[in-house]
Amino acid sequence: MAITFRSHYSIPRTMAFEKEYHPNLRLSLPEKEHLLKHALTIWMLEDGKLVGETYGIPLDGKFEMPEGCPKDPEAIYCYSTTVLSKYKNEATAAFSKPISWAVSPTISAESTATPAPAPANASINRSAPN
Repeated sequence: MAITFRSHYSIPRTMAFEKEYHPNLRLSLPEKEHLLKHALTIWMLEDGKLVGETYGIPLDGKFEMPEGCPKDPEAIYCYSTTVLSKYKNEATAAFSKPISWAVSPTISAESTATPAPAPANASINRSAPN
């Protein structure tokens, strides 16, 4: 299995990740395109197939910040650390959370906030420092 990463990808081709979230948390294509103009992004591919995404916005006040987040130029609000259900396995799960912390070398795991996309992923978020 070859795992590779990209920082740019066709946004319409990433919409499958939205189905991993509760309907109230899903982004529409226009919402996601707007958000990703301001986000730090990484997409994970396994053997050339898109399997994971991580993206978030710096909490530096230059873009609309999620409610309740303090302005902190060294923090990030991570909107997604998602692996598509059909590709979840020990190898991809092991990569998903650490990659979200590595989106920016100046942002630590302690200053990353993430919504849990689904019950299966909630345990990953609980086990990681937020």
